[in-house]
This record gives sequence, structure tokens and C-alpha cells, in this order.
Amino acid sequence: NLSDGVLLKDNHIGAAGSVAKAVQMAKEYAPFVRKIEVEVENLDMVKEAVEAGADSIEHGNYIDTECLDAMAESDCVWVPTIVTTGALLGCGRYPEQVLEQIYEKECENLAYGYGKGVNIAAGSDAGAYLVPHGDGILWEMKTLVETLTNLGYNEAGVKERIWLGESQIREHFCKK
Repeated sequence: NLSDGVLLKDNHIGAAGSVAKAVQMAKEYAPFVRKIEVEVENLDMVKEAVEAGADSIEHGNYIDTECLDAMAESDCVWVPTIVTTGALLGCGRYPEQVLEQIYEKECENLAYGYGKGVNIAAGSDAGAYLVPHGDGILWEMKTLVETLTNLGYNEAGVKERIWLGESQIREHFCKK
């Protein structure tokens, strides 16, 4: 039941004044909420969301090793959504060299986070430019698995870890 969770986006965070305040308000004003997801736009937001006790970080193109270390020490699930950048590669909308650098950094961060034990789940930001609804999540899962297996991680182990992250997110939405 999606009414058991809150997705904090830029407008909510702006109205609250900070990520930490938005998470705190969600907890105080909606005590029935079982899961708090935060969409982040920069490193400070990632760090603040983890420290405030967010259950998941959505996107995270701005993740660094310090953020990933903090996530590894928490129960927070990272939903990297690398597919949004991957979809832009070769389309001509943005400078290719810039996109390649962003994508490469996202893949490096994925590998670092995975190696550190960060809880990871697949997400697609479906509906983003060139990320079709339905196919986006499949593309994201394929990208996560291929990126990590190309670095020498066991495919079955990678899939199992991603499904574990998915189940952590789902468990917050299930009544007990």
C-alpha cells in the first residue's frame, strides 16, 4: 500500500527548508508512514537524508565515497537510477563527453557502494527523457548487473543483493 510511505521531492524539501526538516516533519505529521524515500540533487542532500534516517535515497547521481560509506553503515537503500544517464548517451541532447564522464562516475560509485555493502535496489525514474515506463526498470536491472559482473562480481550474487535491496523497500510497505 503506497499510502504507507512518503516520497520527499525538491518541492517538499524546499517548503520544509532542508532535507532533515522534511524527514522530521514526515515522521511527526504522518506517524503512520512506514517508509521515507528522498530524491536528492546534490552531495549535501544525500548526507543529510542518510543522517536524518531516510529509508532510501532515490537517484544519487551526486553520490561520493563519503556518502556511500555512510549508507553502508545505515539501513538506507540506494536506488542509483543510472539508466537515466545511460539513456542520454548518444542521443545528441547533451555533450557526449560530459555524459560519458557522469556515467563513468555513476558506474564507479556503483562498484564502490556494492563493494562496501551498500543496500542497492533497481529504479528507473520511469518517464524521464528516453526512459520508457515498463522498460526502464528492466534496463536499470540489466545495467546494474552488467556493470558489476564486468568488474568481476558473480552475477547470481549481484542479482541476489539487488533483490535484497528491493525486498527491504517492499517490507516497509507491507502490513504485519
